[in-house]
Amino acid sequence: MGDVKSFFDENGYYLAKGVFAPSELGPLETEFDRIVQQLHDRDHSKTWIRDDIIETRNVQQYSGVWMAALHHKPFRLG
Repeated sequence: MGDVKSFFDENGYYLAKGVFAPSELGPLETEFDRIVQQLHDRDHSKTWIRDDIIETRNVQQYSGVWMAALHHKPFRLG
């Protein structure tokens, strides 16, 4: 755990591999696409797109699938 925190503190990110099984990623991707479409349908000004990067926050507020993903035991570090 200390190595993860140290890496994150130094670099501002940490890439954790193997948190989700490959079969679990498809539904997350599909649901993320749905969230982006929902944002698009709601806000045509596209203020949530910057330099072709889709800016999203709190995806769990838009999706039970993502809420469950954030509670997925391997995802939690504590």
